[in-house]
Amino acid sequence: MLLTGGGAAAGMVAMAIFGNQAYDNGRLQWLWLAGAAVSAAASVWIAALQQRVPPRAALAVVDERGRPRLLSEASLAELGVHPNRFDAVRDVARDVGPEAAPYAARDVDEEIVAALSSAVTVVLVHGVRLAGASRSLAHHARRLLPGHRVLVYRPDPDVTVPQLVAHASRWAADAPGAVLWLDALDPAQVAQLDAAVLSTLPSGLRICATAESTLVTGTQVPARVAAALREHATLIRLAPLSETERQVVRDLLAYQSIGPALDEPDPPPLGRLLVALDSMGDDLLTGSEDSRHRQALIRVVTDWQRIGLPGSLDRKVLFDLYGRCWRQLTGAGPAAQVSRSRFRAARAWAERPTDSRPWLIDEVAGGHTRPHPLLGVLADAPGDGWETTDAVWEYAVETLAGAERVRVALGAYDRGDHRHTRELLAGVDDTGLDPADRNTLANVFFTLGVELYLAGDLAGARPWWTRAAGTGHPDIAPAAMANLGELERVAGTTDEARRWFTAAIETRHREYAPKAMFQRANLEQAQGRPADARRWWLRTLDTGHPDYAPMAMVRLGGLASDQGQIDETRRWFRRAAESGHRAAASIAMSDLAVLEREQGNDDEARRWWERTAGTGYPDVAPRAMRNLGNWWKARGNAAQARHWWERAVDTGDAEQAPVCMFNLGVLERDRGDAGAARRWFMAAVGTGHPEQGPKAMISLGGLESDEHDPDEARRWFLRAAETGDPEHAPHALYNLGVLERARRDLLEAEQCWLRAAATEHPEFGAKAMLNLGAVWHQRANVPEARRWWTRAAGTDHAEAAAIAMLNLAVLEGEQGNPGAVRHWLTRAAGGNHPELAARAMLQLSALEVEQGDADEAYRWLVTAAEQSGSTLIAAQAAVILGNLEYGHGRAAEAVRWYERAVASEHRGMANEAAEGLERIRRELAGA
Repeated sequence: MLLTGGGAAAGMVAMAIFGNQAYDNGRLQWLWLAGAAVSAAASVWIAALQQRVPPRAALAVVDERGRPRLLSEASLAELGVHPNRFDAVRDVARDVGPEAAPYAARDVDEEIVAALSSAVTVVLVHGVRLAGASRSLAHHARRLLPGHRVLVYRPDPDVTVPQLVAHASRWAADAPGAVLWLDALDPAQVAQLDAAVLSTLPSGLRICATAESTLVTGTQVPARVAAALREHATLIRLAPLSETERQVVRDLLAYQSIGPALDEPDPPPLGRLLVALDSMGDDLLTGSEDSRHRQALIRVVTDWQRIGLPGSLDRKVLFDLYGRCWRQLTGAGPAAQVSRSRFRAARAWAERPTDSRPWLIDEVAGGHTRPHPLLGVLADAPGDGWETTDAVWEYAVETLAGAERVRVALGAYDRGDHRHTRELLAGVDDTGLDPADRNTLANVFFTLGVELYLAGDLAGARPWWTRAAGTGHPDIAPAAMANLGELERVAGTTDEARRWFTAAIETRHREYAPKAMFQRANLEQAQGRPADARRWWLRTLDTGHPDYAPMAMVRLGGLASDQGQIDETRRWFRRAAESGHRAAASIAMSDLAVLEREQGNDDEARRWWERTAGTGYPDVAPRAMRNLGNWWKARGNAAQARHWWERAVDTGDAEQAPVCMFNLGVLERDRGDAGAARRWFMAAVGTGHPEQGPKAMISLGGLESDEHDPDEARRWFLRAAETGDPEHAPHALYNLGVLERARRDLLEAEQCWLRAAATEHPEFGAKAMLNLGAVWHQRANVPEARRWWTRAAGTDHAEAAAIAMLNLAVLEGEQGNPGAVRHWLTRAAGGNHPELAARAMLQLSALEVEQGDADEAYRWLVTAAEQSGSTLIAAQAAVILGNLEYGHGRAAEAVRWYERAVASEHRGMANEAAEGLERIRRELAGA
């Protein structure tokens, strides 16, 4: 067609001349002829576009005859090594240099040398970007294979690796052979390194390649490629700088200035220290009006390569993506016009190197625009880099399909960008993929589900686990089914949970079928179906699974305990305790200790806690140590209590260690060792525990108050108050008020109590209200005193409410309101504080006497004597009743009351009652 089209066009000119169409009165019409010639050329060009030949590999490193150079003749730069900022500058006067900076030996040098010296035809060195893979491979290849022709090709995304191999094969026959040099492999090239290529390399041809580790070891590597690399290639990983390598660099005089960076705990890759990036970065961060246009262009070109998009980034696509990115950077709306002149100016700026930086973008064969290799490093740099632009991701979602879409998605996954992985894989039908690649996707689906589930996104996790379950992967599918059952259980969709658990069980997978049985039992127990739960735990037990079977014993013991079956509970817990499974045994021993304590078998409980403590199992063992400390403290053995609490502290358990620190502080405080108590309380504060920390602050405030250091006490109470803890902040505020009152700052005390009262804490809010009533009563402000005491009387705190009622009775008595006095005393007498209720009964008796109601007064006295919660007041009431009965001449009744008082433990009342009895006896004897 190309010749036919060209020939037809030329023939048109010839025919026109032959037919005199180009002549006018015998003279040539040159304008017509020129037009025909242009038309002919255009026809040829159009036909060429329509009939484009396959891309032709073009060598980039050749000698003066156009042949590939020898490896020994190729420069480091020609082999892909970035310029080293420590290279010596060429001395023009002496015509020497430039001299390459010295090579720093790496730990993998021996591996590289062995691979290049062996019969292995493919050597691939990989690491993080700028790890030094290109430099290390080039250094040894030039030394070990100096006579080999090196085949370095111009970048062209349309040229495949098989085409490069075919082109390189013509040089392989020349002794000693040739090396196809593939520096910085991209994902598309890696995907072509399968057995069809690697197992059929022409004799005499080697491949030396470098790549980022994720491209050759990550999930994005097709299974067939991974298998081919394992069989036909030597892969050598260049790890982060070891201490040995750091010392090698320190010892090289040329690199003395980077010594401090090498001393960092996690130094950058060696190449990052040796390559100058600042000039490129500075140029991108300029604040000129063109900076947004330049940034949009650079980001699109860099991010295209960064995410591994296949194919050519031609000018049409580039302008489209540049426009999208520019709008995103500037916040312009979708209808905003994108300036082509600004685009062209940005492109010209980026293509042109300057004295301070190299070119930034470059249009290569096929019209593809590529970024400078170091731009990817800048893009990923912490702080100075940028997130991959949405414009490029949107394009990937819009245009990619099949295997290419999967590869780019898995590349994002390997880089930890799971959001874009999800966006791309959401539109992929994995059923037609190679089974091995489908297995890879099963793992990815599963992991994406786990990530979303742990983030609390059940709806987001569900489809990924469903897809993982649908892959049929022999391990991951059952795991996903079990997880889906648990997800649906948490979501409250019980029937779906049962369905997924059943599906997992039916796979008979050695790991996930027992897990699903165990979880199914948990579900049934939560649904109030203990018989079904027991059945599934017994089935779990029958599997003999090393983890779930022992844990099923623990659950069966707990179920028996719930049903009051003490012997059955012991049986299951003891089986679990002797199972040898660390978690199940520890939990079972701890539960046995609790069981025996509840059954009154304290020594047996202690024995089981000691065994639990000996397991060292997280959470359970420290809790057992705390309980052992409590056990010994209750029996007055401070030394043993201290021993166990200190052991719990030594575990560092986030919950039990702070509790035991506080307990130790109380123990030492009660022993009178303020210094030791202070150290333990401060240790508890230092843990930051949300409960023990504020509680210890309050104890420190109390300790300092007792030590007569009110300023330090105030500091600790303020710290506790500032925590805002709903339990301990009100306590601290109340204590602050008491402290300020002791310092005679009643206004400050009032403010603290107002804040405490506002919390409505059941104890310290009520006590603060009580004190506020006293403050206002002291100021003779009856309405405010009445208001605060009435609020305190309405709380559930028995003591504060009773005191408030008694105070209100006094206040109303002062105001001459006997009815109100009777109301408050009656409420106090019927309250929940026995001693204060008894006192109210005595006061009611006195009130009724004053009001002339002797019968009611007598009734209250009898109530106080017979039902009082205070033995003292009961004795007082009995003496008063004895005196009353004696005064009314009822000696027998008087004797009964006196005898009750004599029998009391209060000597004063007993003596007074004894005197009354003696008086009656004398009178009876005299009669």
